[in-house]
Amino acid sequence: MNAHKFLAEKGIKKATRVLNESPSNAQSYQDGYYFRTTPEFLFHNGHHHWNVTTNNGQYFKDRGFDPILISELKQVVESFENIEFYGGFESVKFKIKRAEFNGWLCISAPHEDGFAEWYVENAKKAIADHELVQAYKNGDA
Repeated sequence: MNAHKFLAEKGIKKATRVLNESPSNAQSYQDGYYFRTTPEFLFHNGHHHWNVTTNNGQYFKDRGFDPILISELKQVVESFENIEFYGGFESVKFKIKRAEFNGWLCISAPHEDGFAEWYVENAKKAIADHELVQAYKNGDA
């Protein structure tokens, strides 16, 4: 499963929880298990250690091993968090259009220390992430 589909089905709270509970060296997640596939297939199910499989994860592979990459999930969650921080989906889309019209490289939002800036190209990627999640929710992806 990809991260966009996971977010569409499970929501931002579940995705954030998966990331917050992830062991630092986990590469992927599926159905309550965290995985590392290099240098060998390992899984983590919330206990204090990684478990080694004797058959290179065949148990999981036989049951439809299709995990979400932690790095991809983190990127999509960050897109949603940044969109929220910069005023929401419609506001960010408007700020991108205004920035492009004026030739600006960044959009900004008030922050406790003044203003926070976000590169337009990164904001566009976040909007694309948001739209893809919405497409999965609507059954269009």
